[in-house]
Amino acid sequence: MLVDHNLKELHSYELKLKDAEEKREKFEEYAAQLAEYNSNIALIDHLKEDIKRRRKAAQDYPSLQRQYSKAIKLRQEFREAEAIQLYDTLLEKKNAWEQQKKALADFIPISSEDIKKVEKLEETLYHIKQKRFAMDILAQLKNTGWRDIEIKALSDHRILRIIHSKNFDFDEFSINEPVEIDVPGVMTLRA
Repeated sequence: MLVDHNLKELHSYELKLKDAEEKREKFEEYAAQLAEYNSNIALIDHLKEDIKRRRKAAQDYPSLQRQYSKAIKLRQEFREAEAIQLYDTLLEKKNAWEQQKKALADFIPISSEDIKKVEKLEETLYHIKQKRFAMDILAQLKNTGWRDIEIKALSDHRILRIIHSKNFDFDEFSINEPVEIDVPGVMTLRA
């Protein structure tokens, strides 16, 4: 009897185990279906977003197509404007070149004798200037007045020296070209 009772109990546990395994299998099947369902929901959401994006692109397409066409047209107009500007620039340069070419054609040819005459005249002029500027004077000047004294080159009026007022010491300097000594408002001396 104990054996029968144990067999019955064992059979009862086997039935409960079988029932539990069936429930586990059903649960696993349900869990797999639930995971697939969640995956499908995510896929559906992704596809909805994709459809939404495509619909927006379809709505925006005509406007974008017009903008693209305008951009192509503007690019072509820009290239044409660049070509016109380049043409105008090159035409100006060509005209300037032709004017210079014409001006050069109008020059009288220079012979080697003419070049020799110019070189001799330049040499003569150089010697004349040398004689004119063949000065070497050591000057001393004291300014006790209220005005500055300016010493300028006669040839180009550049200031060689300024002796400031109330300079009670002698200021010593060399003069090796014709000069103008100017005390503004008082006197001017050329030497």
